[in-house]
Amino acid sequence: MTKYTDITKYFKNIANIYLGNSQTNKTFFRKGLDEFLNHIDIVCKTPVMLLERYDFRYTDNMGDNVLKDRTIAFIIMNNVADIDDYEALDTVFDECETIIDKIFNHLRKDATPPRHNIMKYSNFNNFDVTPIENQADGNFGYFVTVKISSVHSTKIL
Repeated sequence: MTKYTDITKYFKNIANIYLGNSQTNKTFFRKGLDEFLNHIDIVCKTPVMLLERYDFRYTDNMGDNVLKDRTIAFIIMNNVADIDDYEALDTVFDECETIIDKIFNHLRKDATPPRHNIMKYSNFNNFDVTPIENQADGNFGYFVTVKISSVHSTKIL
């Protein structure tokens, strides 16, 4: 059965691929949004991914195929030194959007046979992207929510 740590590892791997996350170049975080934004000036020198939340619900059609539907939220953002530099803002938004495009394509690929073990079924019509900005510290990017479903075992353990 897929658990929270499996989802975290999956998205950390995505950050490794598309954001260059490594031991020396931290671009993946699991902190709460407030804590992260309070310390963003220390870490946000390149685009980063913040895995914000994960909630789930069960879809039971009274059959053998119970689904565990997860809503996963994350942020892709970067810092702009001068918030009045509109060219730099456009560049950051373009850069973040390109990363999100790659993540969307990666998720779609993993949802098609042969599927990744965390995605037995997914409908990417619910991949929502909203611009975010924090002018106080120059952080701009996008808040993303995606729904991922997997088969839930109904075996009593």
